[in-house]
Amino acid sequence: MQSETESRIRQRPQNACFSRWQGEISTRRCQSMSDQSYRFPDSIEEVKRILDRHNDEVTIVSGGQTLLPLVRDGTVELDHAVDISRIPALTRIERTAEKTVIGSAVTYRDILASEKSDRHPMLLEAIDGIGDRQVRSLGTIGGALASGEPALDIIPVLYCLDATVVIGSSDGTRRVDVDALYRNATKETELRGPREDYIGLAPVEIDASEIIEAIEIPAIDDDGHHGEDYRKQTNVAGGWTISGVGTSVSLSATRDRIDSARVGLAAVGQTGASAPTVETALEGTPTTMQEITKSVEQLGADIEPTTTLVTSQYRLQVAKTLASRSIAEAVTRAGGELE
Repeated sequence: MQSETESRIRQRPQNACFSRWQGEISTRRCQSMSDQSYRFPDSIEEVKRILDRHNDEVTIVSGGQTLLPLVRDGTVELDHAVDISRIPALTRIERTAEKTVIGSAVTYRDILASEKSDRHPMLLEAIDGIGDRQVRSLGTIGGALASGEPALDIIPVLYCLDATVVIGSSDGTRRVDVDALYRNATKETELRGPREDYIGLAPVEIDASEIIEAIEIPAIDDDGHHGEDYRKQTNVAGGWTISGVGTSVSLSATRDRIDSARVGLAAVGQTGASAPTVETALEGTPTTMQEITKSVEQLGADIEPTTTLVTSQYRLQVAKTLASRSIAEAVTRAGGELE
């Protein structure tokens, strides 16, 4: 039997169909959406019950930044829409001595505004460079992860910060590393059904009965020997990322060697990617531009650059240039001196 809240079916207001891509209201799409069920659950548990009941027929709506343009142009049809933007547990940021926990429905704007986010400067720098104010007001951190869009800046940043994605269902909760969210997925995941992991633009390891609940970012404890950086090149100001590179490094006690490194990539392949070959090459190397450049030259072994907007050769070269600069800046922020 449905709960009182679950039985409330509300219509999406017309202005929700505003498309930032064309700057106009799509009346045709709004009229078609008016016939669909649009629910506002009060809790995560209620979302899980709805997912169990309707499964692949459900589309979860968080901020709608990625979803609404696809609904407007007919790419995605909504049978059952579940809006999670009003669930308190998914819209809060919490911080302890061990970690920062960001609810999946927290918007980019709210992350920037929260004092609880200032522990991770790379996260704030990357988000501040995402799109424009409207994009940052609509887009959510969980929606970005679930979409699998390879050009999104947040995926490599969270990878570099060693973030964990908390995924829940009626069967319980599981935690996966950001990189594993895409690395272990199969093509069958992408094509599973209408929901396709929140409209999944790339394979994402989330079952149709699951929901991203939160992102956990561990606190950094390295005696000040840690540095991080994110940078990107876009096709136009505020536009799509051609290549993006995030880096986090931990230096030795003498700060003249790289003990460990993480290198995350955006817009270089079919999904958000890491660069394990480059990471391995960097470990134990002196903090010199010569060694950094030498390690970055191996980037081609980790990615298969796409040809969206630019050639694959150009995208790879841009990624290498950005990676060299990002690693150098991370080393500098960690207190190292480049030779």
